[in-house]
Amino acid sequence: MVIDAATSFPQRVSGMPGETIRMRNGAVYINGKEVDQNPFQRIEYPDNRKGLKVPEGSYFLLGDNRPNIEDSRFVGAVNRSDIECKVGNIITKADYDNGKRR
Repeated sequence: MVIDAATSFPQRVSGMPGETIRMRNGAVYINGKEVDQNPFQRIEYPDNRKGLKVPEGSYFLLGDNRPNIEDSRFVGAVNRSDIECKVGNIITKADYDNGKRR
C-alpha cells in the first residue's frame, strides 16, 4: 500500500474483489467463513467491524502488525493500480533465529 510517493508498507491481500470481509476479535471472515490463520498471522485485538464487500478492481489489505498499522480497516479497499509488487518470501522470527536470512 502506498501512502505517498516516499512511503510504502507491505501488507497481505486478505480480500479479493467481490468478497465480503468481516473481522471479530482478531479473526478474519471471508464470505462468512473464518480464515485459517497460523499463529504468525493471527493477532488478537478487539476489532469488531461490519462486513465490507470489496469492490471490483480493489483488494482488502491487512498488515501483520494490526494493532499498530493503518490498513484497509481504516483506509478502505485499495485499487489494484496502487499495489506495487508481490512478496516472494516471508521469513519468520524462528527462521531468522535459525540462520535463514533470505
